Amino acid sequence: MTDAPRNKSLEDRLVDLPVLPSLVSRLIALDMNSESSFDEVIAIAEGEPSFAMRVLSMANSVLLAPNQEITSIPQAVARVGARRISELCSSMALLTTFSPTTRQQRETWLDAIQVAVGARRIAGAIPDCSVEPQDAYMVGLLHDFGRIVLDDFDSEEVRHSDELRLTQSELLVRLEENVIGFSHADAGAAALERWGLPQALAGYVRNHHIYDADAVQVENSLMLQIVQVADRLSVRLQLNPRSVRSDGLASLLELTKDTLSVHPDFPLDRNQLADLAPGIRAETVDLALGLGL
Repeated sequence: MTDAPRNKSLEDRLVDLPVLPSLVSRLIALDMNSESSFDEVIAIAEGEPSFAMRVLSMANSVLLAPNQEITSIPQAVARVGARRISELCSSMALLTTFSPTTRQQRETWLDAIQVAVGARRIAGAIPDCSVEPQDAYMVGLLHDFGRIVLDDFDSEEVRHSDELRLTQSELLVRLEENVIGFSHADAGAAALERWGLPQALAGYVRNHHIYDADAVQVENSLMLQIVQVADRLSVRLQLNPRSVRSDGLASLLELTKDTLSVHPDFPLDRNQLADLAPGIRAETVDLALGLGL
């Protein structure tokens, strides 16, 4: 992307936003509990040769370790699950449209995938959770999409803000608002609205850095909390990648230190998050390889 004028409005930036792949819209609208979901996911995966190749690669990955080689998409969907394959296809479609060309773009996508995986696993670990794990994955995948919208901003102050993003995200939001006039959360939500995606999805993206429950209006407050916790956990996994390779519980507990400070009544405790951390990291690495990141 080329440098953009400092005073370029959010609406101006969205004029050149690529069209959302129709596949993503189809998967978001798909009821994964319906009888037809299995066949529709197969049709989507088989409809694009590059997707089919990566779906088969994922199904045969070391992480899943099948007893015999999987050679067809129906076999892959049966092995991995329609929900997981739909997640993979959504991720591939977005990455194809917004292919990372710089280190910072690649790290943004890696973080998005890790938050998506984390949100799905956290939602799945909560007893009687009101949040569908696949929905949590999609919100996690898109939570920081505004950073891609703002990638061409010419302010060095904002462009080189990785440390703030990882350690003081609330300060980053204020910095963006002061320098640009809006935050990456606003930009991401506006992009989703422009694409005609559900308002609920845009609402989670717009509010993902607001931790005061009384200050936000979202469809499901637990969904927002899950993505926020997954985001904070992903930050700690990025800052301390060796922690998940340690056999000591102390290292994993240190990894989750303060992760729940913004939501003290969260349904999972620090120990449970620590138990989830190695699996989140392992799946993220495996998925990133499968996506070509």
